[in-house]
Amino acid sequence: MRISEEILDNFFISYPLNKLAPLERILFLDIETTGFAARSSYLYLIGCAYYRSGKWCTIQWLAEDYGQEAEILKSFFQFAKMFRYLIHFNGNNFDLPFMTQKCAQHSLPYSFDAFEGIDLYKRVAPYKFFLKLSNCKQKTLEQYLGVQRKDVFTGAELIGIYHDYIKTPSEFSENALLLHNAEDLRGMLEILPMLSYYDLFNHPIKARKVQANCYKDMNGNKKRELVIFFSLDTPLSKPLSANASSCFFRGEGMECSLRIPIFEEELKYFFPSNSLST
Repeated sequence: MRISEEILDNFFISYPLNKLAPLERILFLDIETTGFAARSSYLYLIGCAYYRSGKWCTIQWLAEDYGQEAEILKSFFQFAKMFRYLIHFNGNNFDLPFMTQKCAQHSLPYSFDAFEGIDLYKRVAPYKFFLKLSNCKQKTLEQYLGVQRKDVFTGAELIGIYHDYIKTPSEFSENALLLHNAEDLRGMLEILPMLSYYDLFNHPIKARKVQANCYKDMNGNKKRELVIFFSLDTPLSKPLSANASSCFFRGEGMECSLRIPIFEEELKYFFPSNSLST
């Protein structure tokens, strides 16, 4: 088993992650496998990111042959005992079930029951259309925020590289495998500002200012609107505007506004016919 550890010097996260949990109790998790089905594929790499002594660090366990699955699982769960919160990207649908099935295959007494999980994918995915994203893959979110990767391989391409690594170990193959996983871990840290959109919809908002405006529409008709200004606790990662049902939202940094049209029409009320009978 190959263990790789790294300290991420001069690495800063703009999102206030300590709002979710104490930083030193949080563990980020990402795995690499040779397929989607645990029964017919191998778990060959487990990677984690964590916070220690004021710095972000990563640790990776790489299986140097097919028979080291149990070994890297044991090492991971022994290390993970120090943490309470588990953050992952779509891990509820893949990483955690895959690892749980592998533990059962190897008769290992481990589970994720002691952890409180936070799935970044599930927190961001409901706002895909609001953010005008084609999908919510991790690399798509990274591109949205302008995050640059060093690795050039996809997860699918790495499967062949891992099989070649088992047959003929090389520094190139090992570095490619470790780098891709390390970039996934670092990417999760770098897309944390996307949670600001989750906060926008799920945290209480207090209006800072409310005013009524008059304007003329494109046909020259006089219209009125209600404008609500409010501030956020967490700054939006990028400026954003959206409209729906004639309402218009705009946000940049910690300042947002919502414009709502005011309809002025005559209200008519019709009594039911039986109410007029004597």
